[in-house]
Amino acid sequence: MYNNLTIVWPAQAVITESLFRHFSMMAETAGYLMEHSPVIKELNIHVQIADCAVVSHTAMNMARLVHDSDIIAIAINMNNVREAIDTAAFFKSVNRERIIIAYGEAIACGSEFFAKQEVFDWVVDGGQFELGIEAGICLATRKDWCSLNKSINRDAFFIDGKVIKISKDLLLAEDLWGMPQLDLLPITDYLRIGNGELHITACKGCPFNCEFCNEVYVSTGKLRYRNTQQITKYLTEIAASYGASSVYLDSSTFTYNKEWVNRLCSELISSDKPILPWKTCTRLDCIDEDLITLMGKAGCTRISVGVESISSDIQKRIKKPADLEKLQLFSDACHKNGITPRALLIIGLNGQESREIEEALAIFSNMGIQTRFRVLQDFSFMRENKEIVIGDFEKLNRWLISSPFEDVDINEIRKYEYPQSRNKQSFS
Repeated sequence: MYNNLTIVWPAQAVITESLFRHFSMMAETAGYLMEHSPVIKELNIHVQIADCAVVSHTAMNMARLVHDSDIIAIAINMNNVREAIDTAAFFKSVNRERIIIAYGEAIACGSEFFAKQEVFDWVVDGGQFELGIEAGICLATRKDWCSLNKSINRDAFFIDGKVIKISKDLLLAEDLWGMPQLDLLPITDYLRIGNGELHITACKGCPFNCEFCNEVYVSTGKLRYRNTQQITKYLTEIAASYGASSVYLDSSTFTYNKEWVNRLCSELISSDKPILPWKTCTRLDCIDEDLITLMGKAGCTRISVGVESISSDIQKRIKKPADLEKLQLFSDACHKNGITPRALLIIGLNGQESREIEEALAIFSNMGIQTRFRVLQDFSFMRENKEIVIGDFEKLNRWLISSPFEDVDINEIRKYEYPQSRNKQSFS
């Protein structure tokens, strides 16, 4: 009998104040499984979450977790590959009969490497995490997925060894997106790490294809949005009841569908309940002053735009223009409406020079725009036909950085990525 499913985020060396992947990959995935999955209902499976990156677990507690689980689904992104494999190995050392399903962003970028890891029984390829786990459960229990979930067409998936490959045409309907199961999370720790901020996915997918982004592998080119009533309820009732002071609406391009934004903002403005301050992310070429004004009235307090680089040559190559005049107009409109503007920048793009970091800081400071830097995670090697080794992933794990900043100490770079650690001597 398989009665208990545990969704695990492995312990990892670096965890930022931003936990949005923990919400989307674990809490919302659990939301679908508990609220909508006919497989979970039919098999009477209990779902729980163990976030080992946020809550410290002793070896004894981890072993107890294994004993209390029949199936374990491990969430893997580009920052915790090594830790996920080590965690799965420990689980197998405790009880080799436990079924371990690997899923996540990293696997969507290249599943062959993960399929070679003996510690994983099933590997979910692609971004349909909820359905992939559901399929893995059926494989583990030797049940017919299509019989239990009538919405699944046999032509929409196939099994390649132990890799579960799901067609990108098989999309979870928007009304089946799971709400974050906050009761399953160590919510006090989440609020502490996130400075009182909780998260919810606002949209999935992206119509753009930026060279530095893995979205094209994780989801589809079609941008789909969550039901506005769910978000309104989360902002006016649910998040506040857990002690949140703000909410991040996770989105690749929040304002691409202006009609959806207008509908959400109108619902929030007409609500008779207090609205928690909220933040989100979009592109500079998908937002205007009218939208900024409306979002400000609806409780938005910060809008981030992906600038990536201030170099016009790099912007041209990555096909993402963000000229300074438009950025200044964006900043002025945000400040006029009580919104903090923020620019998202990448460290490590091809053709980038290390001096660009300080130049960007000065430019955006003069414009009244906050900055957030992230070290580039170059996952392209996973799509190439070559042998992949753990060392490749260690380079992605934010401990090492390659060209073009080989002459710069990683500790100097990381002070920009994690400004709260700016005065520390070492990040290793």
